[in-house]
Amino acid sequence: MKPVAELKPTGRHRVFVPQALGSDEFLRVTWHESDRVVVFSHWQGDICVAATPVLVTDTADLTALLVDALGDAANHPLVPAPPRVLSLRERFLNALRRHRRDQPPTHATTPPWSRSA
Repeated sequence: MKPVAELKPTGRHRVFVPQALGSDEFLRVTWHESDRVVVFSHWQGDICVAATPVLVTDTADLTALLVDALGDAANHPLVPAPPRVLSLRERFLNALRRHRRDQPPTHATTPPWSRSA
C-alpha cells in the first residue's frame, strides 16, 4: 500500500457554476494542485471579469458553509407552488380560443379586414 503522501486525488480540477438567475454569467472554480490554490473566477459569456486565488488551507470556512447550505436544502426541499387558479374571465377566453381553433374557416378566400384611411 502506498503511503498517504503519495496518494493523488482522482477528482476534478475545474467546476462551472451557473448564475442562479439564468443569465450568461457563471463562476468557474479551478484547483491549481501544484500551487495549493483554488481560483474563483467570474465570467460573463467568454470574458473573465474577476478572479480571486485562495489558498486551499483558507477554504475550510467556505467548505463548511457549502456543507451547511446543502444539508439545509436536503432537509427543507422546495415545495412547488400550487398552480395558479384562472379567473372566470380567463377560463371563458381560453374556451373561446379553443372553440375558434377547432372550427374550420368559414370563408377561406376572404382577405383579412383592414381599416380604411
